[in-house]
This record gives sequence, C-alpha cells and structure tokens, in this order.
Amino acid sequence: MKYIRFSTVVSMLVLVFAGCRDKCSVETIYDANVPVYLSYEELRKPLTLSSSQVLEKPSKFWRTDNYLFVSDLNKGIHIYNISNPAAPQELVFVNVPGVVDVAVKGNYLLADSYTDLLVIDVSNPSSPSEVKRLTDVFEYNPFKVEAKTGYPVVAPDKAKGVVIGWNIEKVKDEQACTPGGNTVFYEMGDMTNFGGVSLASGAGGGPATYSGGGSLAAFAVRGDFLYSVSPSSLSAYSLADPSNPSKVSEQQVGMSIETIVAYERFLFIGSQNGVFIYSLQNASTPVYVSQFTHATACDPVVVSEDIAYVTLRDGTPCQNGSNQLDVLNVNQVQNPTLIRTYPMVNPHGLGIEGNILAICEGTHGVKVFNAADPANLLYVQELTGLNVKDVILYNGVAMFIGDNGIYLYTYNQSGNFQAAGVIAIVG
Repeated sequence: MKYIRFSTVVSMLVLVFAGCRDKCSVETIYDANVPVYLSYEELRKPLTLSSSQVLEKPSKFWRTDNYLFVSDLNKGIHIYNISNPAAPQELVFVNVPGVVDVAVKGNYLLADSYTDLLVIDVSNPSSPSEVKRLTDVFEYNPFKVEAKTGYPVVAPDKAKGVVIGWNIEKVKDEQACTPGGNTVFYEMGDMTNFGGVSLASGAGGGPATYSGGGSLAAFAVRGDFLYSVSPSSLSAYSLADPSNPSKVSEQQVGMSIETIVAYERFLFIGSQNGVFIYSLQNASTPVYVSQFTHATACDPVVVSEDIAYVTLRDGTPCQNGSNQLDVLNVNQVQNPTLIRTYPMVNPHGLGIEGNILAICEGTHGVKVFNAADPANLLYVQELTGLNVKDVILYNGVAMFIGDNGIYLYTYNQSGNFQAAGVIAIVG
C-alpha cells in the first residue's frame, strides 16, 4: 500500500491566528474515500442461511464428490449439488461477511470472514451450521472492498471494525502552518486475488472421497492441516479435530504471495516473483526448501507427477509480466528446473488430471492440452465464448469459474470437452 502526502487538492485554506503571529493552522477540505465499518460485534453474530441467493461475484470454489462450494466475494457461500453436472442445484446460501476463500475437510467447511476463520458443519449440506470461529487470525485488510479510484483514501481505524465499503465525503484537516499534512493513502489494486489449491493436492477427506479447490485459492488442505497464505506470510492450522482447529504457526514467506498448492510432502507457493517450495516433513511448521524465480507476473501453479505448471500473465496487479506457461521439473525439489516455456495469450488459473491440462485464458476462453510429455505439450482443443479465471478437473467433470458464472463441462482423457450445465449470474 503506497502512502502519499496529500496537499495539492485543496478546497479551502483558512489561516487561524491564535494570539501569537508564529502560531497558526491550515484547514484543508477535500473529497476522499471515507471507510464504512462493520463492528466486530456485528461481524461475529451467528451465521444466517437463505434458501437461495443470486450469484453476484464468484471468487473461489471447492469441490467434494457431489457438492460445490462457491464463495460470493465478501457476501457468502453458495452450496450446490452437482451430482448431475447438466443440472446443478443450489441447496443453500450461507451469509458470511468478508468471505474470499473456502476449503473442506471431511464434514467441515472452512472459510475466512475478514479477520476470522469460520468452521461450518456441512454433514448435511442443505442445513449447514457454524461450530467454531477463530478470531483475528487473518491480516486486517481494509481493501477487500475497493475504494473509488481517483480519490485519496482516509486511513482506516482498525478499532472501529472491518471496512465493508467506502463513501466519497468531504474531509477536513487542520494542522500547523508547516510543510506536510495528514497522511492518506490510495488503494493500489484488488487485494483479494490470491491463489490456489490444485486438483493435484488431493486435499483431505479420506481415500474414498475427493476434496479439492482451484488454482486461485489461498487455502490448501493436506492431511490434518490447513495452510493459508496472505500477501507476505504462510500460516498453518491443526485440523486433528476439524471442528475445533487451532493456529499452530505463522511465518514470513516473501512479498506479493498469491498461490498455494499442496503436493505430496511439499507446499508450492506462488508469488509475483516466483515459486517457493516448502517441506511438510514437520507439517505444523513448513520449512523453506528452494525457489524458482521469474519476472514479475501473476502466478498460479498446479503440480502433478513431479511436474509443476506455472502460468504467468501481465496486467494489473501483475505489472508487466509475460504471458506464458512455465513447465518445471520438481523431482529434485532443492533445485527446480525449467523444462520449457510455452507462449500464451493471458493465462489465469489452470488444472490438471491425468494427461489433461486445461488453462483458463480469461476473455480468450480455455486451452486444452495433452500433457503426457511435458516437454512437448500437444494442443487438443480450445473452448471459446468463455470468460473464466480458474478450473477444477475431477473424474471427467470440469468446473470453470468466471465473472459471468460457473460452467460445467464433461471431458474424457482424449481431451474432448462438452458443455453440460451452467450456474449463471443473473442481472
């Protein structure tokens, strides 16, 4: 977050002299983003349910065998029955203020709610219930809701609660007649687009069930632990009793951290500058092993059969990075090596199952490859007419998430994708 001195946009200057000529103040009035707060008391009221809600801003998603959990940015979680991909059925909507990321461990749904971690019993997906809340475990982020560009931003007061919006209001500052002034700051981009748990993570729930998320989630589940990333840190939570998790460690990783994927005994953490690899030999406190560095770019990653697939793209907030797919050999995790780079248009999230690799290209649809030989990916198919950012591939069903909704496709290991169903945004 960039801080600036605001002194140029002045609606009124009033010099107020108080007896002595060497004492004065300057009053400055200007338009600025002023925080709208939700008190912690209101935030932590018991969750409420709705029979259904219109999907507005799909953010992250997580799939189990027959159910799909979709976070509606800052609003709540939609739970769908997807046993019939051609006709997904919404079961319930859980109101969760500030939600971005979700994960599932057994019968328990884990979700962030601004600064808190929620545990929700979904043993009956049609009637979920809150069982635990860990307060103040996530970083205070006042920019889950973006401020209006072009206006300075008044510094939020954490003691007043979480920021749920911004109003443009007249702001008055009064200060001594000396250089400088009150500090305000501009919002520098979407702070919610962190990344991922891939299909290859095989996260939790026992060998007979599937549970996994997309490549743009900030949560990963491996064994009896939940791992979460923030822009600079990695945290671990014990899920030995998933109804009663506890935070067991937190450590600094780097800057601009975006994605996380659990693969075998390792975590692969993507940032705008590269991929960090951490060992899970001590699962409660992951240990840094190595990293693969690349030019500044947005960076989700998935891993399968000791091969990591990393997409890089340009555009805000990714600065001037390249649009490409990097394929890495991570058999020797101490020394990940680049196998090959493939040019792309604007790659976002990606997923892999078996030999099928699907890469979301935003407004440019989806590209499907046969990845039997990672050094020579074979182009199979392009899905056009989609604007999607992430995908989950599992058991012949693909789920793509984008700004216009969620698209369900069936596919085979030849890479033939067929449209099945859709969860559309209305309006």
